[in-house]
Amino acid sequence: EEILSDNYSIWAGGEPGKTPPRENIKFTQGSAALLPYEDNHFDMVFSILALEQMRQILPDVLAEIRRVCSGNVIFVEPFADFNGPKDQEHIEFKGYFNLSGDELSAFGFIPLIFTSQILRKLHMGVGVYFGQVQK
Repeated sequence: EEILSDNYSIWAGGEPGKTPPRENIKFTQGSAALLPYEDNHFDMVFSILALEQMRQILPDVLAEIRRVCSGNVIFVEPFADFNGPKDQEHIEFKGYFNLSGDELSAFGFIPLIFTSQILRKLHMGVGVYFGQVQK
């Protein structure tokens, strides 16, 4: 039954070590390529290792993120900038996300911070892109 960790309770407005109040959390199931939210609904959109799984619909997903976000985005993904040839080959074979940070500007994002100085996956270099939605 417990689906949220103790650490998450702080983010949800609860107390550490206690289950957060469920009324503060709303889960929505749907397609990332067709988000059921109004334009500029969120101040920030955060995605961690999710975009890498959506390569076939990535342009639509990034367009939707830009549409529903009024402010900033944080993407933690295996950016091409942080992977050597062997990792790039693996990423290409798996069909994972393989954009560079510069390529996100074509989707309407302005980089504020772009770094690989974070904890890494075992096989791929992961970077953090903190950017602003261009309006």
